[in-house]
Amino acid sequence: MTAQDARSNPTSAYAYAQSDGGNRQMDQVSLHFDGDIDDQLSVAAKLYLNRVRDQRWLRYSSTTSQQERLIDETHYGLLTNATYRPRWKAFEGMSDLALEGGFSMERQEDQSPRYNTVNQVRVSQTRDHHFVFDTVGTYVQAVIKPVEALRIIPGYRVDHVGGRFNDPSRGVSYGIQDYGYIRQPKLSVVYAPIRQASIYANWGRTFQVGAGAAAYKSNNNDLRPSINEGWETGVKFTPVDWLDGRVAVWEQRASDEVKRRLNDPTGDSENVGRTKRNGVDLQINLRAGKRTTLWLAYSRQRSEIITPDPTAPNTLGKEIDHVPRQVYSGGIDYQATADLKLSTSVNGQGSYYLTTANTGGKFGGYTLFNASATYQVTPRLSLELQLKNLANRYYEYVWINDQTRHAPGDGRAMYVSANMKY
Repeated sequence: MTAQDARSNPTSAYAYAQSDGGNRQMDQVSLHFDGDIDDQLSVAAKLYLNRVRDQRWLRYSSTTSQQERLIDETHYGLLTNATYRPRWKAFEGMSDLALEGGFSMERQEDQSPRYNTVNQVRVSQTRDHHFVFDTVGTYVQAVIKPVEALRIIPGYRVDHVGGRFNDPSRGVSYGIQDYGYIRQPKLSVVYAPIRQASIYANWGRTFQVGAGAAAYKSNNNDLRPSINEGWETGVKFTPVDWLDGRVAVWEQRASDEVKRRLNDPTGDSENVGRTKRNGVDLQINLRAGKRTTLWLAYSRQRSEIITPDPTAPNTLGKEIDHVPRQVYSGGIDYQATADLKLSTSVNGQGSYYLTTANTGGKFGGYTLFNASATYQVTPRLSLELQLKNLANRYYEYVWINDQTRHAPGDGRAMYVSANMKY
């Protein structure tokens, strides 16, 4: 919706979008195995299958045609790991030692066709994307406790990406970008000199590749994966039995960050450039008596483009779009009786720019208040009543197409749910 219409009548819909709509089906199934070979060696494995089918009809403006967009994805894979706790004489003086290794593989078989439609009736096909995306990885790590107060966890992971892409409607076929073997070291250290506090530090690397068609050689450009290197250090504290929390500072740098182009029929991505994010995290949990718990979480972050894409030099030093500077939440849980729990909470975020050029102002900030009551009917059955957005505050997700487009969030709403364990 336009900004004015979204504010004045957030539950309305334009006449040209009357036949818009959609259907979504998601299925998941997994098989787990955990076992101890002996008192030193344990193994685990998980075989899984995920299926997503999403069909949408949407029309962005009166001057464009309606589109039918299909997402049909099947993901299946295997995760395995083994943990060995040796009893070597050379390490008898250590508090603890564990060696771990694992292997993972996943295949995605995805389709993403699109059509021009009139009232959900297909008129012409605009694309017919089919792609296979394979990821294979292995890792090793050790958990070393030379003394009771110190834990050191070094690790190393290697991934390899493969696959193929084709679009029969255009008669094209591409292989995956030659990302090579993607190496990702990591190191974590935790030091707890006293029972009430521990100091920790993490450092490591991970990676990002293009999404959808952008992961393949569709534009004849050779791309390397974007390597994300980051660190975090902080303090976890429990000064008294009724209070605990965490304070941390962190930073992440990406070598060549990419993002999907919104509403791009080719499914391509665009290069953001070398980026940096840093921030501060705060978490506090307070138990005010046997029945009442208070909690608070706050994150403040700053994003910056430090080496822009050569085609967009004016983005140097600008913020990454759609990244709010702050995210926060908090609440109070009160156990009124053994079976009844009452809760109130607040959550929100700051506003963000819509483009990497940081033009056009900021959008998307909000603060929402919620409440809930959960009643334990039986040990297996609980009922929950949720009241969302109690103050009926306006909030929205905003992006830019031919102009800013606004998707209003729900107003005050009530939800009733049942949770059964069996």
